[in-house]
Amino acid sequence: MLRLALATALVLTVPAFGIVPAADAAPRSHPLTVAIIAPPQLLTADRRLAEARLRSAGVTAVRTTISWYGTAPAKPPARWNPRNPNDRHYRWAAADATFRRLIAAGFEPIVAVNDSPVWARLHPEYNQSPPRASAFGAFLHAAALRYSGHRRGLPRVRYWQIWIEPNLTPFFTPQLDPKSRQFTSPDIYRAMVNAAYRGIHSAARSDVVVAGATAPFRDLTPEVVAVDEDWGPLKFMRRVLCLSDTVPLRPTCTTPVHFDVWSTHPYTSGGPTHRAILPYDISLGDLPKWRATLRTAARLGHAVSDTGRIRYWVTEFSWDSNPPDPCAPPIALLRRWVPEALYWMWVNRIDLVTWLQLEDEPTNSSYFQSGLYYAGDSFAAARRKPFVQGLRFPFVALRRGSAVAVWARTPFARGGAVAIEQGVGGRWKPVAQLRADANGIVQATLKVQQVGSFRAVFAGLERSLPFAIDAPPDQFFNPFGLPSLLEPSKTPVCSQRPK
Repeated sequence: MLRLALATALVLTVPAFGIVPAADAAPRSHPLTVAIIAPPQLLTADRRLAEARLRSAGVTAVRTTISWYGTAPAKPPARWNPRNPNDRHYRWAAADATFRRLIAAGFEPIVAVNDSPVWARLHPEYNQSPPRASAFGAFLHAAALRYSGHRRGLPRVRYWQIWIEPNLTPFFTPQLDPKSRQFTSPDIYRAMVNAAYRGIHSAARSDVVVAGATAPFRDLTPEVVAVDEDWGPLKFMRRVLCLSDTVPLRPTCTTPVHFDVWSTHPYTSGGPTHRAILPYDISLGDLPKWRATLRTAARLGHAVSDTGRIRYWVTEFSWDSNPPDPCAPPIALLRRWVPEALYWMWVNRIDLVTWLQLEDEPTNSSYFQSGLYYAGDSFAAARRKPFVQGLRFPFVALRRGSAVAVWARTPFARGGAVAIEQGVGGRWKPVAQLRADANGIVQATLKVQQVGSFRAVFAGLERSLPFAIDAPPDQFFNPFGLPSLLEPSKTPVCSQRPK
């Protein structure tokens, strides 16, 4: 299957270390948390099994949501205080139950706010209209105060994500001012983030505000394309941060943006080092220029965190798999790509990565088959995909000069002994004895022959997936096996999916 795919796909060879500056080749250690978007099974009778499967995959955090639309009153009452979580017009029961369940199961909730009541919208005619910043800040102050950990019987929430994919019209409508045809979404989003930051931090100083969460590819909505054919996430991000579209990055306005984490969704049409085709899109291979933009914004005082340090997250990422999606990367390739993607994200200082799905959706009704489990006749019957160990215990072995650079992150970032083994001719032999540091990270450069495959063995019990020293060439897969291209390519889209 893998050979056939490599023979028939578009081949784009990328050097093993080609996307990272030399200074970042062996970065200092930092944590790496594995998260997932809350699967629907957490709300069903399969909840206990879903929780166990998430833990088995090494997941310790779950991105969930709180509905402002469902929590706030449908119409603003004559007398109420939207900053007060005890105001009788709020309805917190659904959020209380969700957060309690996650925390009781041992997962850290990352809470996104991605909707608003009609009365708070800048454009009430659109369901995904951005809200008025002042109203948004008031609600997040109330939410952060309620879940600050100082109210008996209520769960503690520390992480708040400000919207999901605000650079795309379907999630943040409109991107343009209807009259002037100027892009107003960056200015509106900047005001939202600042209002949220003030509201959250005045309620709970230690809470973390996550901004960005940008989609990887340009906005293909006709009204946007008519004004700018390349309205990509990097352009949106730079304008939010008051920077010029192109390098060298120059200040374009003076309003600083206050947040603690900036996140991105670096889906890719290729492998772990694949660069997006358009200059303002952000795939995995574009993370260095994405991070460089944030560093410049911080240096200029345009990106400000009370902690003194901006962090980097990925709050959504995955690949579909073949099977079951015939237009997706084969499982054999994902056994390599998944751990290598985590490595390159870690190299780029990202300390949290969020996988999209726990279980595939049916191929006859959905394009989303990036689950950690194949869809079964029942959730209990669903089978684990063979690449999941690469998420739980990522390990890579890459050429570095005449040596082999190895890196691993142990399951749940535990300390302990890690043996490195080399496999040649069907036999495995130990080549190094290492120890995971306080972040569960192992990295070393080994003077061994660059042949065969390598693997890590943690505490003498758990093995990583084997990682071949010879890298397969990059190749094209339209994300999710979609029938239309998300970025321009001369490779035709796959037509093997069932109608």
